[in-house]
Amino acid sequence: SLRAAESSHAIMLRLSTLAIFAALCVCAVLAQDYDQSMDYSCRTDADCVPNAECHPAYCIDRATADTLTPPEICTLVYVCGAAYDAENCVCKDNVCHNITPDC
Repeated sequence: SLRAAESSHAIMLRLSTLAIFAALCVCAVLAQDYDQSMDYSCRTDADCVPNAECHPAYCIDRATADTLTPPEICTLVYVCGAAYDAENCVCKDNVCHNITPDC
């Protein structure tokens, strides 16, 4: 019947959406393997800020951050280990680091 076909289509659409979301989460975790903070130098903790993205995995120097445009919209999903505030960034050995603990 038409109602059963519509219900089946809705279920398939939900499963597809869930699969895409899961794939994006896996990609985000894999992308965190490389600490991109190593690319940004600093002298003090005040020189370091979170990268201009929704769920920053690494910290960058303030001069670089001033040249970037943050996203207009982000999800409200909390990502473990993301540096959401400047307090999550420190300067250690002249390199900006994200010190946010992983969940």
